[in-house]
Amino acid sequence: MTNKNIVAWGMIAISTLLFTNFQQTQSAEAKPVNLKTGQQSEDHQLFLPFITQAERVEVTDPTPGSSCGDFAQEAENGQLFGQIKVVSDNGVTAIKGNDQVYASLNKNDRVEYCVTVQQAGDYTILAHVKAPEFSANSMYWTIDDSPGNGMVWHMNLSSGYGQQYVSDGGNPEGGNGRKEFYLNAGDHTLSFYHRESGVALDKFELILLAATDTGDEIDDEIYDDTELSAYDFPLIDYSNVGLQNGIPNYPNEIRVTGRSESDIENAINNAAPYTRIILPAGTYNIGTIDINKSNIALVGEGNGCGQTILKFGSQDSGIKIGNGGSIGSSKNLTANANRNTNVITVSSGDADDFNVGDYVFIRQNDDSNLFRADLSRNPNEDWVKNNATQMNKITDKSGNRLTLEGKLNLDYKTSLNARVAKMHNIVSGVGIENITLERTSSDYAEYGSGNIYFTYAANSWVEGVHSINSVRAHIYFSRSYKNEIRGNYLDRSYNNGGGGHGYGVRLENGTTDTLVENNIARLMRHSYIAQIGANGNVFGYNYSADPYGEGFGEIYTDLSVHGGFGHSNLFEGNQAQHAKIDNIHASNSWNLFFRNRLEQDIDNYTYKSQLLSKGASTPHIWVHENQYDNTFLANEIGFPGANPATQTVGFDSGRVRDNFTVCKYETSSDGERGCGRTRSTTINHGTHDFLTGQTTWDGSISHKGFPDSAYLSSKPSFWGSSAWPTFGPDTLGSSESQKIIPAKSRFLAAQQGNGSYCYVEN
Repeated sequence: MTNKNIVAWGMIAISTLLFTNFQQTQSAEAKPVNLKTGQQSEDHQLFLPFITQAERVEVTDPTPGSSCGDFAQEAENGQLFGQIKVVSDNGVTAIKGNDQVYASLNKNDRVEYCVTVQQAGDYTILAHVKAPEFSANSMYWTIDDSPGNGMVWHMNLSSGYGQQYVSDGGNPEGGNGRKEFYLNAGDHTLSFYHRESGVALDKFELILLAATDTGDEIDDEIYDDTELSAYDFPLIDYSNVGLQNGIPNYPNEIRVTGRSESDIENAINNAAPYTRIILPAGTYNIGTIDINKSNIALVGEGNGCGQTILKFGSQDSGIKIGNGGSIGSSKNLTANANRNTNVITVSSGDADDFNVGDYVFIRQNDDSNLFRADLSRNPNEDWVKNNATQMNKITDKSGNRLTLEGKLNLDYKTSLNARVAKMHNIVSGVGIENITLERTSSDYAEYGSGNIYFTYAANSWVEGVHSINSVRAHIYFSRSYKNEIRGNYLDRSYNNGGGGHGYGVRLENGTTDTLVENNIARLMRHSYIAQIGANGNVFGYNYSADPYGEGFGEIYTDLSVHGGFGHSNLFEGNQAQHAKIDNIHASNSWNLFFRNRLEQDIDNYTYKSQLLSKGASTPHIWVHENQYDNTFLANEIGFPGANPATQTVGFDSGRVRDNFTVCKYETSSDGERGCGRTRSTTINHGTHDFLTGQTTWDGSISHKGFPDSAYLSSKPSFWGSSAWPTFGPDTLGSSESQKIIPAKSRFLAAQQGNGSYCYVEN
């Protein structure tokens, strides 16, 4: 299983406030900052996912209080001022304030600690605190007396002492993201101030998240690793996508003895939980295999995915998982819930409908600042609306407060009718491994006809599958949560025309926190696609060859965010041909494309002559109108030695001639079509174009350094000898033979008969 430990710099949205921008009341909600204007954003519509070194919290003039100490200190050892006192509380020696409630910072009632910092870097604070009730769950705090009016730490409720990270502002009921800040080496003063009675502090620890790099740098002009701070990027934490403990190896086993569909289904029906159903090598002729029970895996035997072959001629899917799920009635949230927090509140009466372990579907109405259906190409498609959604799971319940397994990927607002519903009959822990699945007929059902189709599924996976001849999609996830798709080969489609045909991996209908990693797709219209509320998903280190849209006079999109408010998805390290965020089905926001290479290797396309005869005119990266707050960092366009005759973008009337195009149209009505704001909120920073030899930097962003990954803490286990990271302006010194991801290496080797297209890690 890929190592997805929490990345030190992964928690960001709450912590991008500047010390100089705290001129707000202490009860106000913390707001992110638009770095191009320096202003706080009321609706987050202009938030950029990083800040410059000059703008982040940086302490340069410490003023120690008492004698300096270690990172970890007991609360009673600080220097006490005013009415702060030491108390004995059920065997714990702690400090408390008085019985008053302070609406603003009173510096008289405080405790100070001096901490010596040996190494500059990004820090946070973990403390043992007690916050017994809503009216007694907060205190003020500062670093070196900044900001002048203090930060408000709203704690999670706790009857006893428990560990909590400091926060700033946000939800007054707690559940806020930790505050992270930059400290220079030297002595610093940490102060806690009384705000509400009943709150107690036992001890605290200053924690180093990411040290400032003092080593040699590759190129001072284009690569400054010290300028990207630990808390600036990415917008949400992607480190927990997919299966958290790897693909399980279930202890029980059943071997299928026959070769028919009924033989396989009988084995499924008779399987106890945590069973691997082994399909011996050979060919099976099936219609549709239905799996509606949890914790089983369908596993092909033999060395590689070509040994066990399932052929199906059904109009439906070849394998269908979890077709019996549903969403219950919605309950309104009673308080706003912020991105990167994991607590939501409902009314006391509605709380009875939810229990620990329930899967939930969270949604709200469209925000007109982010979503523009009225200007989309298909304004009457009601299904694209109100898809500000995500799935999650309840892990704790206290009164009317529901604690979630994963963080929220949006700000959910009561003003937008934010609501939550219990999901029923979720199938969990289903795996499909090490088989070839071939569709033998071009007939298909209108919906739900992926070769492998998951709906209402969680913690499930597809690994090492060779899927041949889709019609709509090879692997299709709808209303599903924390799944994994890895090491597969998605090969051709009967139909590469419009209307939802010719997809490789398709994530939609609120599918959340799913990992699509190390796959190969060939001759798809859209190889990897997120749409209709798909959010928080990661498409990492996949390869796509020959994307082709039948009947379309353009190079088709293999990395696609396709409308209906696909939001907060990450595309990282993919070696593909063309990326697009489009308005076919209205708006998409908050998506991040990081360290991808978009090759458009047209000279090696199967349909090169057809594309060129139609005057193919597609840029390598294309953002349509009405697409807001999307970010492109450290990507590559083309490849060394690319043929300009087939790579350089042509143009039709009204189209931009540019290899990176933001907004499709260049007319006097751009503003009405959403181009003005699309351009102002689309970030293109560190994109290297091999056709021009130039790297594009956003002039308003000073730093030019990037982390290795936005979701991995280290090189993944399947990586091999390729350069890590592979793409980006800081990798241009690597040999081109090393700038190839494992999925493409596997594809090229298999074409020569030197190995399998599929990859199974264990």
